[in-house]
Amino acid sequence: MEATIDEMVSRLRTAESCDEELTLVQGWADAGRIDELLHLGEALLEADSAAAAAVRWGVITALAARPGAFSVVAALQLAGDERIPVPDKRRAAALLAAGQPLENLDAFFADAGPKDEVLACLLQETVLRHGDLSAVPEAVAYAEALHGTHPLGELPLRLAEFEHVRAVTEPYRTLPLWPDQGGAEPTATVERLPWALDEVAPGTSHRLAGAGGRVESGLFRLSAPWQPDLLTSLPLECLAGAESVRVRELALAGAFAAVFATTAQEGSGAYARLHTRQALARLADVARPGEARCRWWQFVVDGPWFYREPGSLGLLAVRPDGAVAVLAATGAD
Repeated sequence: MEATIDEMVSRLRTAESCDEELTLVQGWADAGRIDELLHLGEALLEADSAAAAAVRWGVITALAARPGAFSVVAALQLAGDERIPVPDKRRAAALLAAGQPLENLDAFFADAGPKDEVLACLLQETVLRHGDLSAVPEAVAYAEALHGTHPLGELPLRLAEFEHVRAVTEPYRTLPLWPDQGGAEPTATVERLPWALDEVAPGTSHRLAGAGGRVESGLFRLSAPWQPDLLTSLPLECLAGAESVRVRELALAGAFAAVFATTAQEGSGAYARLHTRQALARLADVARPGEARCRWWQFVVDGPWFYREPGSLGLLAVRPDGAVAVLAATGAD
């Protein structure tokens, strides 16, 4: 006999495992039992155990993935509750955009307010998946309401050409290391200029580091024209103790893809897009990344600073005036 919702919630308050409940949730979703899923999710808002939170998230996930307006209403109602943590609100928006066709979502933008974090994220998650919402009246009106009132309000409703994330196929080249490791003597002197990403874009820097990670950035003036072999001449902590350094040149689209892959690790494509655009603009010293006239280089370091983390980032922008801006980020050990 199937347990009642009250019985399930009572058990989950002290349970160490919730596998049975998660299986039941998926079964209800497959059977279209949206009312019961919504009632279960609402009941679990009052429960504060890890098992209850896992099942509550399972309910939101199941609703987001089942196409249908009623599923969207239920998912938005649960995810929008003030007791749902903000990171989960943003992840729920990404799941809705991935699980629902556009025609199931656009009407919800009509009455959305600038303080609705789920719908603000959903608008930009939908842009990421469909490329262009500039012809959707509800989306246009909501974007105008968000402009100047929400961080995501600065994002356009159409992806730029460089934002169409694609695989980067350019090969890396291994650089010679320092003189004490058999490399050549430096051929340029280096001056560090007063600039750091965490000063000009602290939110972006925090996003890149994530929980327990770290970010390094710097701006340098070299006495010789830039060439990749000069990378190891830069006084960067992320290069200290390196066993190998590999580098490749990228187009702006490749630079966007590299940063986006790092900033999207928390599950929110909307904020990943925002912080990627901000990072690229700051590195290039322009208002918008599409205005950048830099040469972009990605570098990969085998060394203690990066912990060999797969989501690590090494990016370098050579500005038109010859200044070299560097950004490196790595996750926790």
